[in-house]
Amino acid sequence: MKHKTFRWIPAVLLAAMLLAGCGAETAPPASAAAPASVSAAASASEDRPAQKKPGADGRRTEQTVAEPPALPENWEQQVLTEWMAVTAVTQGESYAPADRNESFTLRLEKAEITGTVTVSFIRETYVSPQIQSAAETRTGELNAGAVTGWDGEKSQGWNLTCLSEDGRSRWMISMMEDGSLLMQSTGLKKDGTVWYVFRRTTAWDDIGFAAIPRKLWGTYRAGDEAAKGIRWMTFLPDGSCCMSVEWDGWSGILTGTAEGTQGRIEDGTELYFTLTDQNGKPCEFGAILLNDDGSPSGCSLKYRAGEVLFDRDTRPVYWKNDSPDLTLVP
Repeated sequence: MKHKTFRWIPAVLLAAMLLAGCGAETAPPASAAAPASVSAAASASEDRPAQKKPGADGRRTEQTVAEPPALPENWEQQVLTEWMAVTAVTQGESYAPADRNESFTLRLEKAEITGTVTVSFIRETYVSPQIQSAAETRTGELNAGAVTGWDGEKSQGWNLTCLSEDGRSRWMISMMEDGSLLMQSTGLKKDGTVWYVFRRTTAWDDIGFAAIPRKLWGTYRAGDEAAKGIRWMTFLPDGSCCMSVEWDGWSGILTGTAEGTQGRIEDGTELYFTLTDQNGKPCEFGAILLNDDGSPSGCSLKYRAGEVLFDRDTRPVYWKNDSPDLTLVP
């Protein structure tokens, strides 16, 4: 009986020890357990937006948003128009395109998307009696930031950036304090960056770079194909001209330069020329009659070939030859 009484004690002790060991493995340590209120706050903080932090003065601050470019007053009226280059700078050399019988025209127009401008860059080379022309149109994006020119001068605090379709060429356009436009062109030529300074075409004729008005540049053909006299005439930016003349008994080419003097008459303005033929013989008189818009409306010539005097004083209609690939044959 005595041995039977204590036989259950080891079994009870063993069961108690096993239960105590399982509890030690499953219960989390006190340091790892977080109160329910802390867990809820951490979860809620992930769903809420970040709070503003107080600044040095104790006030809450917000992240600054970039301000739009500072545009000049009446920006569209000042910028969205046609411009012509008065100066080009490449590899440190500055020149007037008109002196090389070239012209660079920049046309800025309002685009459909707000903050963008349609930019057309037109390059023309005048080789009498032919005009070679090329044009490219891009979309310019309005950005804040000045453009620094080749001479270190900075523009106003905005620019139009235009990229080519392949992204290899870039135009950056901005306005200088004197009202001119500055364009930086990169990637188009092997010599790297080319700078252009533009003036509004309405003010170009007042700058005085050439004796021939800008609107007269180009080639004009006689309106009456059957009429004798001048068949066509070409006026170049450097002030030179070339005329193909056909009279009964004589035909040839007259070349010369504008004298830089004009005279107002009842029918318009006369621009005077010093003209010679292929042999260097001068005309006795030469003048082009200009309309008020600068286009030619007629010509007065007096030329003596031998004993015969050819006098032409009529005003046929001329128009500019818009086909750059058309070569007019004398």
